[in-house]
Amino acid sequence: MKASKGHSVFVFAGDMPFLDRSIIEKQIKVYLKTRSEILVPEINGLYEPLHSIYSNQLICKLEEYLVTENVPAVRSFFKYANVSFLKFRDSEKNRKAFMNINTLEEALEAERKTY
Repeated sequence: MKASKGHSVFVFAGDMPFLDRSIIEKQIKVYLKTRSEILVPEINGLYEPLHSIYSNQLICKLEEYLVTENVPAVRSFFKYANVSFLKFRDSEKNRKAFMNINTLEEALEAERKTY
């Protein structure tokens, strides 16, 4: 966030190999229309905090949180920010975009699936 030249950053997990441009563009469009500090996608009641947009104005709050709280979960930080959730319908395309791959078996399974 500190290195960003913009007012916000799109954050995604390194284990999400199927990012979808249209989903990200929709997130950006909605984020720019809200007064949220964080915009998090939601699919089937599940949140994707590591496929979200964060305001760089959160840097101080985030640093304080990391120093004072003993909870590393990103969603635990949400109570310190103005967060909006963007619902996406449950579809193969959307599930693929939010898929995490952490093992060789998961990678092979994802490769076998057709979307």
